[in-house]
Amino acid sequence: MLAGLAADHLMDEDVRYLIDLGLVRQDGTGGLVVANPIYREVFPRTLAFSSQVSLPQISPTWLTADERLDPQQLLDAFF
Repeated sequence: MLAGLAADHLMDEDVRYLIDLGLVRQDGTGGLVVANPIYREVFPRTLAFSSQVSLPQISPTWLTADERLDPQQLLDAFF
């Protein structure tokens, strides 16, 4: 649904549950859409959260001790 693909693999009970909760609604063609614009922002963030926290922490070597940009270090980081 988030990618705009058909959601034909969903079980009827699951769809009914989401509609009852008010998370999705049926549009004029009978398809499902996210019911609230805020949910369109929240759903992807929530689904991606565990992936985000499992990424390694990046230590920016292109910043100076006072957190200013060091252009040469930034360029060197690409090579």
